[in-house]
Amino acid sequence: MTIRGNVRRTQELEISAAEKAGLRVLLLDEERLLGKDGDIYVRELVAAILDDIAPELKESAALGVRLAKLVKGVGQ
Repeated sequence: MTIRGNVRRTQELEISAAEKAGLRVLLLDEERLLGKDGDIYVRELVAAILDDIAPELKESAALGVRLAKLVKGVGQ
């Protein structure tokens, strides 16, 4: 994969992750958030978002490693 392709794919992954997180926030249960166990709800929400975006995070990390190697190779 070229540097340009790597950067493009990373951007696609960032957009996908942001869309997934945004959807979770749109589905936010305000009553539960503001209720007695609001802290628990926030922890559950954050855990769910991380589960949703884990594939994008992992692929993006792998691309970052590959990109670093590509850039290092270009500079030599």
